[in-house]
Amino acid sequence: MARIAGSSSRRRTTSPMSSGARSIGTVCVATILVAAAPVHTQSPTVRVSTYALDVTFHPERAAMEAQAHITFQPSAAPPDSLTFYLHGELAVDSVLWEGAAVPVVQEKVYYYFDYSLIATRATVARGGRSLSEGLSVFYQGYLNPSRARSNSDYMRVDTDGVLLRGYAYSVWFPIFLDAWQSSYRVSFPRVTIRTPPSLRTVFVGTQLAEREENGHRVSEWRATDVDLLEVQCSAQPWEVTSRGAYHAYHQRTDLSRRAAARLLEVGEQLAVRFRRYFRSDAVAPDVYFMEMPPFGDISSGNVVGLTSTGWAEFAQMDPANNAVTGKIATIAHELVHAFVRPQMDFADPLWAFMIEGFPSYFFKPVLAELLGEEYYRADMRRLQEIYLRNRENARAGRRGLPPEKPLLEITADEVPQYKDRFLLGDRGGLFFNYLRTRMGSERFLEFAHDLFSTDTLDVERLEEAILTYLPDAREDVRLWLTTSEYPERFRLETLWP
Repeated sequence: MARIAGSSSRRRTTSPMSSGARSIGTVCVATILVAAAPVHTQSPTVRVSTYALDVTFHPERAAMEAQAHITFQPSAAPPDSLTFYLHGELAVDSVLWEGAAVPVVQEKVYYYFDYSLIATRATVARGGRSLSEGLSVFYQGYLNPSRARSNSDYMRVDTDGVLLRGYAYSVWFPIFLDAWQSSYRVSFPRVTIRTPPSLRTVFVGTQLAEREENGHRVSEWRATDVDLLEVQCSAQPWEVTSRGAYHAYHQRTDLSRRAAARLLEVGEQLAVRFRRYFRSDAVAPDVYFMEMPPFGDISSGNVVGLTSTGWAEFAQMDPANNAVTGKIATIAHELVHAFVRPQMDFADPLWAFMIEGFPSYFFKPVLAELLGEEYYRADMRRLQEIYLRNRENARAGRRGLPPEKPLLEITADEVPQYKDRFLLGDRGGLFFNYLRTRMGSERFLEFAHDLFSTDTLDVERLEEAILTYLPDAREDVRLWLTTSEYPERFRLETLWP
C-alpha cells in the first residue's frame, strides 16, 4: 500500500525535550550557543540488552556512585571500540571486561541529550574482547541542577532527594547512543538503589524489595522491555499508599493521603481500560504515582508524576461523580503515554505526531466511557475552538505560535513548538475524533487495539489500519495528515448535526 506522504524528515535545531533556553546553571561554566545536533537516522553500532545497576545516592552532596554491568545484543560486526556517555559531572573510575581492567579515554563533550548540555564521553578499545559476556563500568560524581538547556529540565540530586530521567534528559547510567540516535528497549534485571533512610525510591518496572541496611534505605527493582527514554529514578521523603498493584508515593500529610486514595481509584479504572483497549502488555502490572515538586507532570512507562498542586486537587474530588475535572484528564493523559507509544525512529515523519498527538487524544474515548459522552463532546468542541483560534493567529503571524503546517511535516526537533498548544494536540485530536465519529465509538476502540498491537508503527501501517475500518477514507486521511486544509465535512457542526 502506498504511503500517504512521501516527504522526508527535515532537520531543525530544537530538541523535543526543551524549548532551548540558554541560561546557565551549576554545571556549565560558560554561555553555550550551540545548535542541537541533527536528527540521526542510523542505528547504533551496538545495542545494550541488559543493565544491572547498583547505585548509591548522597543527596547532601548532590553526588552518586555506581556500578553498571552491561550486556549487549549479538552483533555480526562488533566495532573496534565502544563509546558511551554519562552526565558531564560524572567520571568513570574503571571498566572491567573479561575480568580485567581496560584503559578508558574520557573527555567532556557537548551532548544535547543531557539537561546540562555537557557529557562525559568514555571510549574503550575492544582489543579482540567479546561482547557476549558484557562489561562493568564503575563511575561516580555529581548531578547538580542546571538551566543550560531549559528551565523545565528539573533533573538533579540535592538535599530534597533525587529527580532523574533517562536518555534525552539526564544521563546517569552509561548510554551507548549519540544525541538524536533513536532509542530502543532494554531490560534491567536488577537495579539496587541506596539512599538515606528518610527517602523512598521509585524506578520503573516493579519493586522487588525495600529494606534498611547499613544506614541506607535499599530499594530493589526490575524492569523488562523498557524504552531508554522512559527510564526515571526519583527519591523523596514519601510515604506509600497502595491499592493492589497501584501505588501512590506522597507527602506525609492528611491532604496528600486523602488525595492518594482517590487518585488510586481513578488510576486503576483508567489503567484497566487502557490495557483492554490499547496494548495490554505495554507496561509492568504495577503502576506507580508520585507526588512531585513543582516542575511539571511526567510520564515514564508505568510511572506517573503529578505536581503537589495537582495531587492535592484529588482530595476534593469524587471519582464517582460525572463532573469533569482537569486533573482526571491530566492523570489520564500522563498514564496513557506508555499504552500508545510504539517504537519509531526519530526521523520518521510520524514521530512527532505519535509522541505528542497520540497521548493527547487516546485517553479521551476512555474518559467518555467513565464520565459520559457529553463530557467528550464538550471537550472536542473546546478543542475545535482552540484550533480555529490558533489557526487564525498563526496565519496572522501572531507571536507565540509557529506557522501552521501539515502534521506529517512536523519533525522530532520541532515538538516543543507544536506540543500542547497547536496542531499535535488540537488538529491531531480532531483527526482522531473524525475517525471515531465515522467508525463509531466501539469500532474505533477495535481500530485502536489493532493499531497498537505491534511493536512498531509508521505512516503506512497507520494508513493500513485506518482503511481496514474505514475503506473510503483514503482522500480524507491524506488531507488530514499532509495538508492544512479543514473543509466543512471535517468540522464538528457537520460531523455532529
